[in-house]
Amino acid sequence: MDKSTVSGWRARRRVPTRFVKMLDEPGRGTFNTGEVSGELQERAYSIALARFVLLRHDLAASGEVNKSLPAFRQMLPFWLIVHRAVHDMLSTVESLQIDLDAAQVLILQDDLLHPERTKIRVARQLEEDLRDNPQLTGSGR
Repeated sequence: MDKSTVSGWRARRRVPTRFVKMLDEPGRGTFNTGEVSGELQERAYSIALARFVLLRHDLAASGEVNKSLPAFRQMLPFWLIVHRAVHDMLSTVESLQIDLDAAQVLILQDDLLHPERTKIRVARQLEEDLRDNPQLTGSGR
């Protein structure tokens, strides 16, 4: 994690909830990048893709190519959504003691049964991730 990210948390006197949980429950919500491969990665991609589609649907369907094109050329939001999907998969597997297949189905089912709620949550999470990691957008440099 970049030092500027932690500095930003200190300045705002706020640490994102998912990191607080890591401190409260050691070993939970953490993973190394070596684990993010194979089946887990593939399943997280499908969840992230569904969430990205829900998030960008209105823009894509608007027919406003000049407005839509920049949003779809910028891949950072998608990769942040993938990161959250991996975290959601691991948390679901651990908390419910189920396999990846069942976790993927439960997460996708919830996301697709409540698309508007999912869209709002994903947008909020993206804003939080970008605010907590200003170096990702270049504004922290």
